[in-house]
Amino acid sequence: MARFSGSTINIVVIGFAVMLITGGSRFAIGLVLKPVAEDMDWPRTIMGIAAATFLVVTSLCTFWSGKLADTINIRKVLAVGLAFSAAGLALMYAVFAPWQAVIYYGVIFATGNGLASVALVGVLVSRWFPNRLATANALAVSGIGFGQSKPLTKGAEGVWEVTVGPLPAGAYRYAFNVDGVTAIDPR
Repeated sequence: MARFSGSTINIVVIGFAVMLITGGSRFAIGLVLKPVAEDMDWPRTIMGIAAATFLVVTSLCTFWSGKLADTINIRKVLAVGLAFSAAGLALMYAVFAPWQAVIYYGVIFATGNGLASVALVGVLVSRWFPNRLATANALAVSGIGFGQSKPLTKGAEGVWEVTVGPLPAGAYRYAFNVDGVTAIDPR
């Protein structure tokens, strides 16, 4: 039985990390949609438009990521995707107008999410593990689940569900600490 070696295991770890970051963050909108709308005094349709825009842009960019990966280095496409994802999420911290939610989440973050897609991780892993493809892909792509690491419980009617307590307005906000300087929401 073939085993993973030290240098090739990095590819699986990179794939896992990409899926961890993009897998969990893309679904966060569902948790914060209502608190953001209430905190900003926006109708929920604004956040719905941002989510719908995200879906369209991510789909287009996933296709585009494949085209890019066929012409340039896959790792570079993944790195650019993660940079866009990080920028979009960081900008969401400073949202104060509806158009910003649509641009920051629906366009910038979605572009990154599409570029750093499961399709590219699968191709990257398949190139390094042709004889252990299923195991390597399963390990790498399992990062999606860890990125959404809220445990499911079986409800009284046999339906698996997750419960997140009520999120008060403002619960979605966070701060960055860069070289000892904390940047907080100016509101």
